[in-house]
Amino acid sequence: MLDNPPLLTIHRGHRRPSKALIEAFRGAQTSHLADAMEG
Repeated sequence: MLDNPPLLTIHRGHRRPSKALIEAFRGAQTSHLADAMEG
C-alpha cells in the first residue's frame, strides 16, 4: 500500500490511436501494467 498515493493527473490532449494499432493489441494481456506504477 502506498503511504502517499500520487495525485491523479488527467491530460486531455492525446489523440486516439488508429484502429489498426488497437487491433494489433487484441488478445494481449495488459492487466499487469497497473501493478508497475510504484505501488
